[in-house]
Amino acid sequence: MSAPVPQTVGTRGGSDIVVAPSAKPLPARSARTLGTLVWQAGAAFLVLVCVPDRLTWADAAATLSPQEQHGKQRYESICIYCHGPGVWGTNRLARRLDKEHAQLSARTDLTAAGIRAVVRNGLGSMPPLRRTEISDSDLEAIAAYLTRKERP
Repeated sequence: MSAPVPQTVGTRGGSDIVVAPSAKPLPARSARTLGTLVWQAGAAFLVLVCVPDRLTWADAAATLSPQEQHGKQRYESICIYCHGPGVWGTNRLARRLDKEHAQLSARTDLTAAGIRAVVRNGLGSMPPLRRTEISDSDLEAIAAYLTRKERP
């Protein structure tokens, strides 16, 4: 069996976007999980297209603690698909609350306990996330990032 060949699928900010197919077949997944993965892949595409180049997690790295840096990285790899600028979860929060409270990474009124409760139990249209979907340590890091005191 030959190794899969990475393919360039587009460019962004002068850099190629490369997809490397997996050499191993995916394990069997439930229909819900597979549907979530397909939806997240579509949302990831939208984030790549819609998020401006100036929004990178390296911009604020100097002012973040190591845990907050890890939380920002995990937020941008797990949560951004729904809670990024202009995507579904952010738009729902804008309608439910207001535009100032819709972007989670910009809010200053969140608590770590509240974040943990919403992530583990769900709220409104957000489903609960199991520990196999987001680990406790990643959740703590994300909560540290979203509740940080220093803001750019």
